Amino acid sequence: MAFTAFFSFTFFVCSCKNFSRLRKDSFKTKYGTVLSGTKFFDIAKPSRWILAFPLIFFGRRIAFVVSAIFLGHFLWAQLAIQIMISVLNTVYLLQFRPLESPFSLRMELMNECTSLLLSY
Repeated sequence: MAFTAFFSFTFFVCSCKNFSRLRKDSFKTKYGTVLSGTKFFDIAKPSRWILAFPLIFFGRRIAFVVSAIFLGHFLWAQLAIQIMISVLNTVYLLQFRPLESPFSLRMELMNECTSLLLSY
């Protein structure tokens, strides 16, 4: 869990720092699988926020695990954290549309809405 969080954060920071080099084929062959499914390589001028998708993806899961372990007796805090993360993730998906296929984006939005409804 710690390795995943560290790798995601390090990847995001280093990618933003070296943003001009990301469009090269050497980057795509080495780290392209991290951004597979996103439209980073498909559009002419990608946004740095598309790089945040793996960080948000793993960060949500890590927040769930941490809240389940350390907030085991505080169900209301776990629900508040999950609702907040679902709302923020929905806003992120609607604002930046990081996924390459419209079907994938609709499925992610449906999953977020389902998570929100089930959390209430």
